[in-house]
Amino acid sequence: MKKTIILLLALLFVAGVAQAQKEFKLKSPEEGSVSLYGRVGFLDSRENRHSIGEDVIENPPFAVQLQNYVNQLEMASDANKIFVLQLRDLYFFKGKEDGKAVGLCRIRANAYDQQGDDYYFINRIDVVVTAKPKEIYAEAADALGTFIRESISAARMGDFPFTLAEVKDIDTFEKQDIPLFNAPAFADGVYYDYLDFADQKPTSIEMQPKMKDETLKEVKIYDESKKKWQKLSPDNVYAVVIGGQPYIAYDGKFWAGYLSDNNFLFNISYKVNSGNGGFSIGIGMGGGSRHGGMGGGIGYTFGAKKTVTQLMKIDHLNGTAIPAE
Repeated sequence: MKKTIILLLALLFVAGVAQAQKEFKLKSPEEGSVSLYGRVGFLDSRENRHSIGEDVIENPPFAVQLQNYVNQLEMASDANKIFVLQLRDLYFFKGKEDGKAVGLCRIRANAYDQQGDDYYFINRIDVVVTAKPKEIYAEAADALGTFIRESISAARMGDFPFTLAEVKDIDTFEKQDIPLFNAPAFADGVYYDYLDFADQKPTSIEMQPKMKDETLKEVKIYDESKKKWQKLSPDNVYAVVIGGQPYIAYDGKFWAGYLSDNNFLFNISYKVNSGNGGFSIGIGMGGGSRHGGMGGGIGYTFGAKKTVTQLMKIDHLNGTAIPAE
């Protein structure tokens, strides 16, 4: 009898978990949608292919969804014309906007025209979709579906082909044109957004830094209107570089950054309660706190607080700070 009750409770638990999970599914394309290509290929370049977020699953797997989607299009008769979708990121997470819960989804994908061993670039999507928590799955599906539909009906851009190896390592190729990842030294100054930091073009150079135990505690810049030195808030900048050492503004503090294996990294530390590993990433494009606001937060449970260190990585295309491990 006890075994029966335990089994029944287990089944109810599994059913409850399954019911709580949301399914990500591409919707059917608009009627009359056409394709310039006769076949479709798929490259899964996501760092984490096993999860697209908490309480959400691909059902069926995205490769199957993509094939089902294009099967509903009016395909070209030439089977040698191959459309390839490279999915680079698809991840759902939660945050807040104006004090209200919001659902978010990071989407990054490239589209190519494959001809033999050559891949010609067609289009790219790189967005963070935001919507009400219950609507984010449909909104993300719409955004990705629209990208696929528009890309598969478009011709390639340019005549410069990629090899398959270059496509699979597209991050490295993109970084070749970003000064941040190729400069012999970092340029001193204040950077108010990621684009300036990536281009290594500081807005101002004159600064008065204050260091303590090799940690940057504060930076002052000269205010021409007030004719005096003013403390610079980390919430209002993306980064500063002092004596060739870059510091990323994150969560109201400055954190020393560095290049390693063609990635820009920095370590942060924060306090959590024992037993809680509730670190959640943000989507900020500039400086400031990304544990609050739209960036989600740290959850707390009972217990003594402890300090946790987290290695962060700068997304080379948009400057978002994300966990590196």
